[in-house]
Amino acid sequence: MDINSLKNWVKDKLSLAADWLASHKWYIVGLALIALLLSGVWVRHSSTAREISSLKSAYAQSVEQVRLLEDEVTSLRVELDRKREEIVQLQQEHDRAIREVTADAYRKARTLSDDELLAAYNRLISGARSRNADRERADTGSEE
Repeated sequence: MDINSLKNWVKDKLSLAADWLASHKWYIVGLALIALLLSGVWVRHSSTAREISSLKSAYAQSVEQVRLLEDEVTSLRVELDRKREEIVQLQQEHDRAIREVTADAYRKARTLSDDELLAAYNRLISGARSRNADRERADTGSEE
């Protein structure tokens, strides 16, 4: 085989290839468009997959935060219930102490004679008047 015959053979093959390309150009264009479309779909799919992955992780974080907050609310409710029980106990103790003091005061008041009762009442009124006078002097002094 010499160079000319090789050149002719290559020209024939290229000519056949050109003819084949000319007769099948729309198939090739269609395949190129399909490949372009598939690559676009693949890019969109991978983008959507990444977005879904980030949304899943954000959702997992949100679920964890909600769980932590629910635990905190539960512990705060338990503490609130405990504080309410303490308040009820303190109110009961306070009410009992008031009843005891009141009963004791009535008992002592019944044992006093009329003169002693009148003297105690006068001391109470005098003390209240002096406290009110002290307050009025403090108020007048602060206005100046």
